[in-house]
Amino acid sequence: MLSKKKLDMFDYAWTELDLDLVADFINTPNIFNPLEDKIEIELENRGLRELCLMTDPDYIYFAAKLLLNVELHPLQCAILKQVWTHSFPMMIINRGGGKTFMMAVYLLLRAILFQGIRAIIAGAAFRQAKFVYDYM
Repeated sequence: MLSKKKLDMFDYAWTELDLDLVADFINTPNIFNPLEDKIEIELENRGLRELCLMTDPDYIYFAAKLLLNVELHPLQCAILKQVWTHSFPMMIINRGGGKTFMMAVYLLLRAILFQGIRAIIAGAAFRQAKFVYDYM
């Protein structure tokens, strides 16, 4: 029978880390928080660090949760990070994989964080582009 400690560590299996490393991470009280220890310019300009974190593809979950109130799954975060960092990405995902939803989240985050950009919603048919627009 598995111990409770092992079962708790399986919650972090999606990180593909060694289970002993995960156990150390769970038991460590000093976890890095990027929102702490602000420098003087960040204290004078409120929201500067938060804006920088939201534009960082490593913190795409933070931006989606804070701005859109959407909780993304780890796989969705990984896919959106690739779409965010590469020019002309292609999402090849099975039917029902959330391609339309993720494109709507991506377009909304880009429009909010980088104001003044132009986005074209295009698809093989008008119907698919309309679905992306409806999600937005």
